[in-house]
Amino acid sequence: MAELLDALSELDLPVRISPSGHATRLELSAGETSEASAEAMAEAPLPTSSRQYAAPTDVCSGAVTLRGGALVQDVRDERGVVVERGSFSATGVTLARRMRASEALAARVSPEARDYLDAGRYVRDPRRTCSAGALAEALARYAVPALPGALEFEGLLGGLACEPGGFGHRFGTLNMLLRYEENGTSGKSTPSRRGGLVVHDAWPRVSWKGRQLVPVGDMVDTRLYVDEGGLVVGHVWEVDAVHPVAAGALTLLEGLAVRRTFLGLRLREVRIDADLGEALGVTLGLARCPRASDPVRSFWQGEAIVIWARHGVAGEPAETRIAADRPELLVAAGRAALAAAPEARLRATHAAFEHLRDLGARVERASF
Repeated sequence: MAELLDALSELDLPVRISPSGHATRLELSAGETSEASAEAMAEAPLPTSSRQYAAPTDVCSGAVTLRGGALVQDVRDERGVVVERGSFSATGVTLARRMRASEALAARVSPEARDYLDAGRYVRDPRRTCSAGALAEALARYAVPALPGALEFEGLLGGLACEPGGFGHRFGTLNMLLRYEENGTSGKSTPSRRGGLVVHDAWPRVSWKGRQLVPVGDMVDTRLYVDEGGLVVGHVWEVDAVHPVAAGALTLLEGLAVRRTFLGLRLREVRIDADLGEALGVTLGLARCPRASDPVRSFWQGEAIVIWARHGVAGEPAETRIAADRPELLVAAGRAALAAAPEARLRATHAAFEHLRDLGARVERASF
């Protein structure tokens, strides 16, 4: 840090220094921030005069060097790829990021998941994730066990975020701990309710139904946790409701990609309080999506129709949701559901009800 300040003083740049998580933030007021092209961030050997800086995590590295009268800082991920480059000079500031999550996960997730990440402008910041060993040490400081599911989750989705700096989704236990240190997180709901999240002494020491939990993400109004068995649960903190979300990090992400298609069709949506996904999939000739399906919930997808079934794990109710853009598909799915579950009732949105009302009194108009 001393060498960095010396270089800044030589450039006569005004600097404000403040702590930020495990790192130190330097704010420069000279010039406007602009985006550099991807070509400007092409890999190139660093000059021998560059200095390594103390990276905030063990999967992040970088260097600071003086180049042509400007102070240049490169941030590299564990692959050695430059994901951020900042150039600071007396005439201006240029900050370029190339942290696309879809690139970091290219070999590990499906093309559909990568499209979802790009559509949500997800980034993967190596400064907000770490190795399993470092994460275990970080959790130990809070007296929270390093559950295998949390370590696995960190290894795949750690450091991911959309709308960086805003209120978008963010994933990874270290990311959550840094957010706690930066902004504070109570974890409690007011008022709390029976069967909700239990905070022991202080967040992040929490449990649900006697299960120890570790925080792994935040999705605006829902905070994600992993239990001892790797089950991912979501806590809707506004109403203190906890529900199983997925059986692991990979199917969580792949399911979000399929869910994006479902939400695009949900103007015509039907819900049934029963697990009918398999029966409807067979009847309608729909393919199950193995990449997004697990013991918690499954998806079946076809042209202009998606079926989303929750299997009722951890004592939660089973449910099947159908969304279709073509009325004939909706009617066929409704008939199949009534035949598969003679006692079930179908709750349909207004747009769906108009096509299903002739199926009988077991079809009800509803709003979701």
